[in-house]
Amino acid sequence: MVIASLGIALLAFVSPVDKVYAEEYAVVGISDDGEAEVGTEYSLGDSAKGIVSADGTTITISGTGTINKSAAAVGIDTSLLTTVIFEDGITSIVSPLFQNCTSLTGTLELPNTLTFIGHSTFAGCTGFTGDLIIPDSVTYIEQYAFSGCTG
Repeated sequence: MVIASLGIALLAFVSPVDKVYAEEYAVVGISDDGEAEVGTEYSLGDSAKGIVSADGTTITISGTGTINKSAAAVGIDTSLLTTVIFEDGITSIVSPLFQNCTSLTGTLELPNTLTFIGHSTFAGCTGFTGDLIIPDSVTYIEQYAFSGCTG
């Protein structure tokens, strides 16, 4: 079976014992050393998606519009996540996207297109050690969006 994306061909050999479910994986980019980066894609809204790295530690959120599903609700193992990367395009988060994620570390930089942060979006996140960067485009933050956050 050949899976091609972004001009890169990946070969997957399926034996009678092992099965590969190609629909669960997508080539999400090309690393600095030219290798294909593979991750699992999850729908977080009509046009919003999260792509989790193969090792489960990084999620890149992209697309446009509203995030209306939490990471845990769509099946993301949030206990492994350490890094969240937002690309511009998301305008609002109306779900408790990362509520009670305890492994997130470093800086959290929200996208420049974001205008609304909903109830309990990051409530209970206890691992952040860097800066929280909220762009000037954010005009409304609901109650408890960052309640219980430490780090």
